[in-house]
Amino acid sequence: QLTAIMGYNELLLTMIKEENVRNFLEIEQRAADKIRRIFAFSKVYQLMGTEPPRWQKLAALVRLACDEIALKGITIVEEAPDIYLYGEPQLYKVFSYLFDNAVRHGKKTTKIRITLDNSKENPRLVIQDDGEGIPADNREKIFERGFGKYTGWGLFVAREILAINGMSICENGAEGKGARFEITLPRDGIKAGEKVKISMMSGGGW
Repeated sequence: QLTAIMGYNELLLTMIKEENVRNFLEIEQRAADKIRRIFAFSKVYQLMGTEPPRWQKLAALVRLACDEIALKGITIVEEAPDIYLYGEPQLYKVFSYLFDNAVRHGKKTTKIRITLDNSKENPRLVIQDDGEGIPADNREKIFERGFGKYTGWGLFVAREILAINGMSICENGAEGKGARFEITLPRDGIKAGEKVKISMMSGGGW
């Protein structure tokens, strides 16, 4: 039924020329699109934990995420090594929501960079963009359900997906210099690909 409403709304926009009526139709269109996206988030949320985890190649997760998002000319630079993450099939949605956040809220974003940080006890995936960044006061709030100018669900669902897979996320970028999300991984939830050698160092690093 929502699809029908959105379809007729688009049809009316092609037929009606009066500016004041078109303004109302565009408001309706944005509201319907927001409802559609909330339905999509709800479906992902409902499926969490229903399928068994498996090893998934990071590069494949990134490609799946890119297929879902209109990147609008933004370049994805993947500099992490050939690694696999252990998690449920919905894991790629985390990257989808992070990329969508960079597109919608970064405003001037041109590049999203993905790297792996092994300098701490647990490895961390870093997803960093060159957009406007997030105010320090909002770093925790952005993961709350309903917070934000659009649906307020994306980063909330991303954190929930990560939590159910034994991972966590935080934002520690600088306002004006881009958002920087760190995903902390369990050490037994990441492995190198066949072409990547792992060398253990003191302190549990690679």
